[in-house]
Amino acid sequence: MKKMIAVSALIILLIGGLMPMPISLAFKLAPAHINVTIEGDLQSVGDEVAQRIRMTNERDVPVDATVIVEKPSKVTENYTAIPDISWIKIVPDKLHIPANSVGYANIYINIPPTEENYNKSWEALITATQLPNEGESINIALSARMKINVASIESIGDKSIMPYLYGLVGVIACITGAFLFKRYKSHKESKDLWG
Repeated sequence: MKKMIAVSALIILLIGGLMPMPISLAFKLAPAHINVTIEGDLQSVGDEVAQRIRMTNERDVPVDATVIVEKPSKVTENYTAIPDISWIKIVPDKLHIPANSVGYANIYINIPPTEENYNKSWEALITATQLPNEGESINIALSARMKINVASIESIGDKSIMPYLYGLVGVIACITGAFLFKRYKSHKESKDLWG
């Protein structure tokens, strides 16, 4: 009985070794984890590439793929799901990847610069799906977890503007002082003339 099980297992291993690579192992997404830290003003982030993702087609046939942003059903501790997935754009979101090739897509982040969006830690999923070729019926979907950390507004807003406010007050004081001095001087001269 033991010999029969061993022979059966050997036959299965031999047949498995002769079969082609499973579709799921021939389509890869990298990186698997994407970390983005935004330390500046949210208004300046809109057109920045946060990350570039790579989809690898190791098959001998071309594949089509789509890339979307999703809210995760489970998030890492101290993170919440991103409130609006439209803040993240994937360009291009549809790719044709030739056989044994690589396709790339850029991730753009545009978070509205409102006070409630600072000092946050969000997560989103970037999901790449290999669409089935003719004669196939399986979609392969792989997800990368994206963590977005936005600095507090105090670290960029209130403290950084104070030197400019002091400078502006100083300029206004100088202009006002010069104006008053000139007016005083002209008033004094006019009294001397008519005195």
